[in-house]
Amino acid sequence: MLEYSDLSVEYAYGFYLNGVFMGAMFDNTEVKATLDGILEKYKTTYPNAEISFADRIECDTAGLYLSGSIIDTDWLISQLTSTKAGAGYYIVEEGDTHESIGAKLALTQAQLELMNPGFKNSELHPGNSIKSREEVPFLSVNVTVMENYDTYVDYDTEYYNDSSLYTGVSRVTTEGKDGVNNVTARVTYVNSFETKRVITASRIISRPVTEMIAQGTKPTPESIYSPEDAGYGKYIWPAEGGHISELTHWDGGYAGHVGIDIVSYYGAAIFAGASGTVTRAEWIGDFGNCIIIDHGNGYQTLYAHCSALYVVPGQKVTQGEFIAAMGATGYVTGTHLHFEVKYGLKNLNPIDYLETIYW
Repeated sequence: MLEYSDLSVEYAYGFYLNGVFMGAMFDNTEVKATLDGILEKYKTTYPNAEISFADRIECDTAGLYLSGSIIDTDWLISQLTSTKAGAGYYIVEEGDTHESIGAKLALTQAQLELMNPGFKNSELHPGNSIKSREEVPFLSVNVTVMENYDTYVDYDTEYYNDSSLYTGVSRVTTEGKDGVNNVTARVTYVNSFETKRVITASRIISRPVTEMIAQGTKPTPESIYSPEDAGYGKYIWPAEGGHISELTHWDGGYAGHVGIDIVSYYGAAIFAGASGTVTRAEWIGDFGNCIIIDHGNGYQTLYAHCSALYVVPGQKVTQGEFIAAMGATGYVTGTHLHFEVKYGLKNLNPIDYLETIYW
């Protein structure tokens, strides 16, 4: 039929890109060699990766094609080896790290490693060029690598009632810890961007540890001591039980220590040493949760490292009133109450002002 038709045809090889006919050529040898060369270049750059074209290419289909569809092989090769966009580069700055560069460029370490083989073990110097974007070739190529990395499993948190702690007091009894899984994945990148990730193996390194938090249910006392328990100008023992564990620096405590430390159990009640007005009840630097009471005669008392506060600024309290619970907030090495007595801006030795002392 073709022989007796008016159509001019030639025996050639058709070239199809993603199912679209681009033209025919008399000899496909050079084009096939060019395609192999493109893949070989990637194999040299990424020796441990699987390399394949992301585009569907067909150039082995031989048959009769219209003479007008025959294209120049050199032109086709120039198209196949051309780029759609050039590569981009980042210039290393003073103080840059591998992680900070990734954050600046919104790229993972794996992506940076793909574009810059050896990047993860390289030294960074200001002025160095780091490839931040691969050139976009006319033909995109799949780079498939096996990646091994750790993933973290969030721990759960559980709360339970504890009748030994006052209401409002909570305490972490078991620290939560994330679990760790070691994962092996088959990851495919096209132009340095991930297009597919398949988990091939996952091994548990450590299971998450549930964080346990005790919540107090013990009724809070209004007052344990009577205003008559301490004489005028004296302060009652400000804690539920306990004893002195650290004196002021005047009495042999560590340098700069201007109060006394009273050790008791976590959540033990703390009482106002004398009647007065609460001026502060908040987090105060190294003191952690802290209360300061102004006693109206130039004197103030301070109660630091509390686990919970039960008074607010401006509140009037009576001697012996329950104001806080003992804890370990702020800069501490363990559960205790740091207690200070002040006159104006001057720190006084609490030992000289306590009605009763427990050693």
